[in-house]
Amino acid sequence: MSTVARPRGPMPTRVYWVRRLVLVAVVVLVGWLTIRWIDGGDSGATPPEDETPAAATESDDPTPAADRDPKKSRDKNRTARVDTVAETFERPREDCDLTDVLVVPSVTESAYAEEPVRLSLRISSGSSSPCSLGLDAESLLIVISDGNDTVWDSTHCEDDLPVRDLALQPRWSTLIDLTWSGRHSGRNCASDATPAEPGTYTVEAAMLEGEPSEAEFELIARPKPADDKADKDKADKGKNGTDESSEQQPSDEPSEDEPPATDSSSVDPTAPQT
Repeated sequence: MSTVARPRGPMPTRVYWVRRLVLVAVVVLVGWLTIRWIDGGDSGATPPEDETPAAATESDDPTPAADRDPKKSRDKNRTARVDTVAETFERPREDCDLTDVLVVPSVTESAYAEEPVRLSLRISSGSSSPCSLGLDAESLLIVISDGNDTVWDSTHCEDDLPVRDLALQPRWSTLIDLTWSGRHSGRNCASDATPAEPGTYTVEAAMLEGEPSEAEFELIARPKPADDKADKDKADKGKNGTDESSEQQPSDEPSEDEPPATDSSSVDPTAPQT
């Protein structure tokens, strides 16, 4: 009998049969994985002809298609999982270098002419360690302009600027709010100064010796209440009605084209008629 059916060697026959079975199993496994890999690459090319593409089918799900977007769903879930995390900050041990402090202004709310406007300042430091910043009129500069014309200058309205002691942390920003009166500053920042007219304005902010940042905002005219307009229309309508009634009122005086009316009782019946 050949050595294939009855292997020969120094080890028992069982050892050789186990080796052969393992080798056959490995060959079969490799062949099966190769076939699966080939079928998997071809299966994603085109859908079968007897099947309708998924994009063409209608769904009974009332959720809009935009809400079924997997990316948007992940964003919503990510937003829903946002938690508040307590952060421990170090106490500053040095003053901030004003050249490293950035002040970014913005107007996030609707701004109306002849009314106070709320400004927001985002203050941050480029330093790698915490630092202290004394915010006052001597270190903070803010200018509101209309084109090349300066409308409001903080150097003329120092009392309107906030006075704070800030502890700036690396990679963190501090928000500070202040209010612009909506009027020209002039030389002495008078409370009865001329209000700024509706239009587009630019606000610039910077620390002394620092780089300025700017933002544009729109100053709009507040619409008149509907009740006032209705009362005005009603008053105009009443005035016009009074004028028309006075023009159409009959008069007892005869017109020039009509002969004067005569009283039949005063005519003598015996007098000859002409």
